Parts: sequence; structure tokens; C-alpha cells
Amino acid sequence: MPTYKVHGLTLVSDLPLPDVQMIEDAVVHDPVRIKAGVVPGSFPDQELVRRYYRTAPQRVLLRVKGVGRLLIEHGSTIIYERSHDGDDALLAANILGSGLATIRHQRAGVVLHGASICQNGRVFLVCGQSGAGKSTVAAHILAGDGLTLGDDVTAVGDAPDFLVHPGPSSTKLADDALRRLPHHAAQTNVARCISGKRILSTKSIHAAEALPLAGIVTIERSDEPSPVSRRLDPSEALSALHRHTFRKRFITGDTFPVLRRKWEALAHRIPVWEIVRPGEGNTLEQVVSLTHRAMERMELEGLVEQQ
Repeated sequence: MPTYKVHGLTLVSDLPLPDVQMIEDAVVHDPVRIKAGVVPGSFPDQELVRRYYRTAPQRVLLRVKGVGRLLIEHGSTIIYERSHDGDDALLAANILGSGLATIRHQRAGVVLHGASICQNGRVFLVCGQSGAGKSTVAAHILAGDGLTLGDDVTAVGDAPDFLVHPGPSSTKLADDALRRLPHHAAQTNVARCISGKRILSTKSIHAAEALPLAGIVTIERSDEPSPVSRRLDPSEALSALHRHTFRKRFITGDTFPVLRRKWEALAHRIPVWEIVRPGEGNTLEQVVSLTHRAMERMELEGLVEQQ
């Protein structure tokens, strides 16, 4: 069965996983097994019940409309059940996103909702809620220089290095954003999300090895008349890290205390900047500029610490 490496995890999967590094003749330790099967409708010991997902200790049920259902359990297994007309590319995208984010939660690993930018051997993350513009901002910066370890789902290792692990070599961008990003628009179109965004290959600018985290920029929407930026103190950074954890509602009570300690370690060691942008109007150029400046300050801060 094909073996893959992504998000710091080794996968053994009977479903083809596009845009992920395949490993040949690998000795597999502690793999995540992905396989077709029958997914139950509920758990006897449910903690949280919502329309599209249910959680229990070390177990999550997820339904993706028109695609299929997933059972994610014990940090080691994802069982998928296709919808009768489900698309395999979208099923794989959901396994690589929500599925593996949940696996890392179950293993008490940090997963942030952000896009990565690699410069000078270190990584900066641009985090934000869906629609905040994080992928678009990162794409504009990457159009000028740099590599990426992935977009949307970002796995961050533990202290002291806080290594950011390579994700799938793809990004999700809306059609209106692509009109100003000719390089990205020319890349291979993998699929189209239910949200309408295009999933595009980023193989030409994808970094293959994990790199240390240098800093985080969060993008927030508000009623401010124009974009503003500031550095967050550790308590504010802790709140931001929790807020921008990918699929945080899938974290169950058995792993939350460990994850909180890891967020605290990140908040006290890694600089976090916040950019607040208006909910209306075109402020992309200003936000890209503020992100550039925050990255420069965080890189300088890291160089000073190394001296």
C-alpha cells in the first residue's frame, strides 16, 4: 500500500493522496492508516454533537456534504466512506486537511490555520479565519520571493525548535484573488472546493524539509477604518493561537490540557503580530505591506537572539 509523508506524519493509504511526498521502501514507524470502510453515525460516549461532526475521547466523526464521511480515531486511523457521487480529489483534500489536523490533535500536536512563507531558512505563518485573506496575502509575498511548506493546515512541532512540517504542495485561492496572481493562476488546478475556491498546485515553490518557526502574523477583521498592526503580548498571543487552531472544535477533553501548555510555550517563545483590517473595502496592498514589515521585525529579533 502506498506510503506518504506529510504534516510530520507517515501515512499508509489505500486512497491516492495528490500533492504529498511519497516514500519508497520506507521502514514505517507509528503510521496513520487511511482506508475505506463503514463509518458509524454516532458514538455512545459523545462529548459534542453538531450537524456535520461529533466528538468523543480520541474519536471524531465528520460528514462532508457531497463528498463522504470520516471516522478519525486514536491518532492512528482514518476510515472513509464515500458519498455515492463523491469526488476522490475532494475526499483526499478533506483527509489531508480536517482528517490529519484531527490526528495531530489526538496526538497532542499543534495545528494552526495558516499559510507558510519560508525565507532564509526559517518560517513565518500568516494565520486567520476563513475569508480573512491569509492565503492571498501569503501568495502575494511568495510571488516576490520565498518558498512555502503549505497552506491552510500547518503542523508545528514542539519546543525548542518549533519545526514547521511540510504539508501538501497546494493552496486554495478564490477566482478574484487569482486575477492578481498570474503565477498561481497558471499552476495545475487540482480541484475546486465546495466554497468555490480553486485548489492549485504549489510544487514549484514547495520546501521539502521541516524548518524552524520564526514568527506568526494573524489577520483579523474589524470595523477599523484602515489596517493597523501591533505585536501581541504572551497572554494575547495565547488567545490568538487558540483562536487560529485548525478545527479546534475537534479537540477533545483528554488532549486539551497538553495542547494548552504547548500553545503557552509558543506564545512565550515565538513573536506574534496582529493585523486588523476593515471588513469592507480593498486593503490588500496595505495588509501585504504590513505583513512584510512584521516579518522583517521578527527576523531581526531572531537574529539578535542568536548573537
